[in-house]
Amino acid sequence: MNNTRLSIIAFFSLFTLLFIQSNDVLSQSKTISGHVYDEFNEPLPFVNIYIKGSTRGTTSNFNGAFSLDLKQDSSLFIVFQYVGFKKLYVEIPAGTNPSPLKVILQVENIMLREIVITTKKEDPAYPIIREAIKNRKYYDELVRSFSAQLYMKSNVTLDEIPESFFLIPKDQMPDSSQLGLMYLSESVSNYYFEKPNKRKEEMIASKISGTKTGYSFNRADMVMLSFYKNLINIGLSERSFISPIAGNALFYYRYRLIESFRDNDELIHKIQVIPKRVHDNIFKGYIYITDEKWNIHSLDLTITRSSQIDFTDSVHIRQVHVPVTGMIKMPLSLHITMYFKAFGFTATTNFIGFFSNYKVNQAFPDDFFGSEVFAVTDESSKLDPLYWLKNRQAVLTTEEVQNYQKGDSIIAYHESDAYLDSMMRIGNAFKFKDLITGGYGRRDKHRTSYYHLHPLTEAFSSYNTVEGLNIDIRQHFSKTWPENKNKHLSFNLATKYSFTNKNLLFEQNVNYYFDRKHDQVVRLTFGKYNYDFNDLVPLSNFQNTVRTLLLEDNFKKLYQKEFIHIESSREIVNGLEAKASIEYANRLPLVNHEDYSIIKVKNKEFTSNNPLNKFDDAPSFEANKALTMKVQLVFKFKQKFATY
Repeated sequence: MNNTRLSIIAFFSLFTLLFIQSNDVLSQSKTISGHVYDEFNEPLPFVNIYIKGSTRGTTSNFNGAFSLDLKQDSSLFIVFQYVGFKKLYVEIPAGTNPSPLKVILQVENIMLREIVITTKKEDPAYPIIREAIKNRKYYDELVRSFSAQLYMKSNVTLDEIPESFFLIPKDQMPDSSQLGLMYLSESVSNYYFEKPNKRKEEMIASKISGTKTGYSFNRADMVMLSFYKNLINIGLSERSFISPIAGNALFYYRYRLIESFRDNDELIHKIQVIPKRVHDNIFKGYIYITDEKWNIHSLDLTITRSSQIDFTDSVHIRQVHVPVTGMIKMPLSLHITMYFKAFGFTATTNFIGFFSNYKVNQAFPDDFFGSEVFAVTDESSKLDPLYWLKNRQAVLTTEEVQNYQKGDSIIAYHESDAYLDSMMRIGNAFKFKDLITGGYGRRDKHRTSYYHLHPLTEAFSSYNTVEGLNIDIRQHFSKTWPENKNKHLSFNLATKYSFTNKNLLFEQNVNYYFDRKHDQVVRLTFGKYNYDFNDLVPLSNFQNTVRTLLLEDNFKKLYQKEFIHIESSREIVNGLEAKASIEYANRLPLVNHEDYSIIKVKNKEFTSNNPLNKFDDAPSFEANKALTMKVQLVFKFKQKFATY
């Protein structure tokens, strides 16, 4: 190969390398950051910020701060959208970074001011709402399937505390130093949906302040609220709530056109939603409807306690829709704020859901939607801080950053040998009052083994007409393996002594779980013990004792069994469980030995221990030995499950 040819190859190699590098520089990521304010320089929280023509974006935090990662080869526009304010477009030329941006949003361009309605005229809102109701089903059916990535952030703040609360000792009451952020979590999930009701969610990232291995309770279903449905289930009431554009909405709501404004080339109508009856399952607030298309532009709605929501003072829902393709608009974000107020405590919970990477009306493979509707990946809680810096779609506030830092410090402290040893000494300390009421427990510092002795109040609370007064002492021991959470071993020992019959009985139970996910277990049980003829055990020992002593009802009928029992079970496939057992037993009949009751009921006496003839005091069967084998297949139709 001559020198000229080598020179040509070297030139083109160098040119190619430089071209690749230059393209890489041009398309490399950059972060656009800043704050969003209103006209009065007040921060605007939860502003939707996204790249024009896409659903890739973020939202501003409580202080109006935002951060958005871009990878661009050419100029693009960032859209700032907030309910009640004019949409703003900010151009970002290629190769530039104008950070920090100070974005000021203007109040909507009002074209139609508030109208005073006389009794002879119908509010202009009604024709708009009727068109929206007429088109509701069309827009609901327009989306047959979709997939999206969902970023969620949840937090709980304690806002007020009372001076005292009857369920909390005074020295354990929280003080003002504990006000503020109590809980903080984030998650990223891939969500898939296909009509009529196929859904699947995979949580690929989860982060909880102060917890190392936990998963967030964030779920996509919490923020998947479609107001094109007649009924909206928000999970805070047994009742679903009626959409402002439901088929029968005019029966529940009054409407008032507040104003109309331009959003690009679309005319948007802001309509006040007013409940006709305060105790109905309804919303109040504002719905924004696009003129001529009659679809939802955005919503700003509230539910109050008068609508009978559980444990909650009020709920505020703000949802913004953006174009995805053609006539299809999908929710870009959903912000739910719940206010709690009870016994002098007030707290606020915020859920922020931000959707991106929409794919609408795609065809999923036939076997894509299985029985698993939710799963948390093994790596979800092990991701490093760099992942969250790149994928977090809402900038953390200073308080949230400090909360994470405090949580990390708590985790490190709780994992230290000094802390674990201290907690083990405190937790394992013997207290006689615990033995009486709650039982005595002891565990190792890594929480892999646990021993528990049931309380004495439970041991001495058993009385029946066959055994009389008896003491029933129960103990439990369990062992887990940190390197294999699927394996679990437990021992349960019951020891009973009858003061009437002078009998000492025991039952030993051993359980070994091989696979917790499929509930694969082997059980060994043996001993000499008295059992109820009714193996469903409809009455507990305590319930039977109360009825026997106070009502002269001896419903529990017993027989004795000296036995060994081996059982194995496993879920073969979803919904199909196989069980097999074998038992050898020496079974003995029992008769009543006591007839004492505290209260004697007139014209009433105890029945015999024969479940078939309550007047026959003779043994109910002859003593016998039995070898029993049982095989079962249990099938649960269309069973759905979640994997954690």
